[in-house]
Amino acid sequence: MQSIQASSIILNFRTSSDYVHISNCFYFLIFKLQLNYYLNQILYTTLLLMWIVEISLYIIRITTLNLKNAVTLC
Repeated sequence: MQSIQASSIILNFRTSSDYVHISNCFYFLIFKLQLNYYLNQILYTTLLLMWIVEISLYIIRITTLNLKNAVTLC
């Protein structure tokens, strides 16, 4: 029971609108300001990692909802 509560806290920690805002800030820094090569590479890598985390959290969210539905059906 505690693990389900902890996972719901983690999943609700960041909303998608916050993520879109952060992504837009990174896109602005990368494409509009044209910073130096190394800083751009750091920003690209950070943005890629953020996308990977977001997709992973989405998969966990779907799995958690499916498990909750399976438990309520039993």
